[in-house]
Amino acid sequence: METYHDKHEILSGRVLLYRRLDHKGMVGKTYQMRIKVPDRKGFIVLSTKTADLNEAIATATDRLAELTHKQRTGIPLTTWTFSEHWEEWYQRQIDRHTWPSPARRQWHLSYYNRYFKPFFGTKNLPEITIDEADGYWTWRISYWQSGVGKKIEKANPRRFRAKTISSHNAKKTPAQKTLLMEQSALNQIFTDALLRKRIHHQILMRAPVISKRDTRRPTFDDHEWNVLTTNLLHWSRAVGRFADGRVHALHRKQRTQFRYYVLFMANTGLRVGEARLLKWQDISSFKDVDGQTKLKIAVSPDTKTGRGRTVVGMPNAVAYMSEWQQLSEHNSSQDYVWYGQELDATGKAMPHTDLNKTFQSFLKSVPYKDRPDGLLKGAGDVSRTLYSLRHFYATQRLIKGDVHVHTLADNMGTGILQIQRHYSHVTPLQKSVELTHVRQLHKTGLDTDEVMELIQAGNEDGTLTAEEVTVLIKATQKISEKQKSQLHPSNVRARTQPTPRSKPKGSSKPHKPE
Repeated sequence: METYHDKHEILSGRVLLYRRLDHKGMVGKTYQMRIKVPDRKGFIVLSTKTADLNEAIATATDRLAELTHKQRTGIPLTTWTFSEHWEEWYQRQIDRHTWPSPARRQWHLSYYNRYFKPFFGTKNLPEITIDEADGYWTWRISYWQSGVGKKIEKANPRRFRAKTISSHNAKKTPAQKTLLMEQSALNQIFTDALLRKRIHHQILMRAPVISKRDTRRPTFDDHEWNVLTTNLLHWSRAVGRFADGRVHALHRKQRTQFRYYVLFMANTGLRVGEARLLKWQDISSFKDVDGQTKLKIAVSPDTKTGRGRTVVGMPNAVAYMSEWQQLSEHNSSQDYVWYGQELDATGKAMPHTDLNKTFQSFLKSVPYKDRPDGLLKGAGDVSRTLYSLRHFYATQRLIKGDVHVHTLADNMGTGILQIQRHYSHVTPLQKSVELTHVRQLHKTGLDTDEVMELIQAGNEDGTLTAEEVTVLIKATQKISEKQKSQLHPSNVRARTQPTPRSKPKGSSKPHKPE
């Protein structure tokens, strides 16, 4: 069957205009152009998007000149859309193992499908202007307020904040950190496109500052933590104020697991994603040099940082995990420590999905100082999350533990700068003894101020010599409160005066100095 119909060769045969058959076998109206670019193998086939021959000729002439210029200057002849480039870029990262963590790979895929693709997807990369790219932030911030996300909520009101694959617990206003993560991802994509000459100008994304308030997840003080753990025990057993006839055996099992999970997180400082992938083979105990038995945890490299590490938990965690392993229905070495209700093909329990909603619901139900949200809100009226348990661990170690920030950073799998940035508010409390300490002259003596007061009181006539002051200081190093009143210049001087030697018995002659 004839492929080309109504053929016209122009520009010395470098361009062929023709019409082709449509899906019904009929000759189409629009002219196609097959262009031969100098010094390039093969042809480039494009549509002229017109049924008028003269317009088709003009279009083909302009396109040949454009492609010839690109070929000579090293610019790619084909135009990539954002989606085409992203998909090729993403596959390269997978092939290179750029993201060892499955969670990180999933983040890039999810945010592309949810946000990047709807806004940039079909746009040709060379046609994306800096202003157009900057418009992404306005669109993104309003996504769940008045944009596409609002329509999704309207179609299914229960979708918002639901723990589903489609919503990912989206918030109406994205957090500043979320925008910065999107900024980083988009800059990687556009920079890669620039290096591959798929775009001819640099696009540098800058996320707007939507909030200057401190958004660090609040921790718990000692009293709050005692209230939390007491109520958590009652809640897990459905007793006291948490007594509820609707709580059946499965609920109690789930609540028991949740209680041990909270205690474990607060005593290890693990990230939620790290704890989620733990298996019983990753947990063991050892006897430390201080004689205490402590928990040792092998964190999988398939987590946020992409690097495995060994974490040492607090001594309390040993008993918690021993109790939970005995109670758990899935306690073999290959079983997940924290599991959900879904089973894999072999019948083993899969990791839990997300316990944050349960945690926040529980905190809100705990009565505390007549607060309407119980223990849910912390400093700055910021809601606590499971991540608050990691902050609790770090804060407790800095305040109560004699731990160096470098050691703590290693154990938590983060950087020293991150510890200093997020826990700088802990420093005054951590250093409270050092900040209020007055140097002691001797552990059984008086401090510097008291010594000076005694010197001033004992030097009423202003004639104490340096030697006499030295004697006074030495005397006060072991002085008691009752002895303070006995200090007097005369006593001090008596100590500094030379003592005359007594005469030998039976001799009337004065004793001669030796």
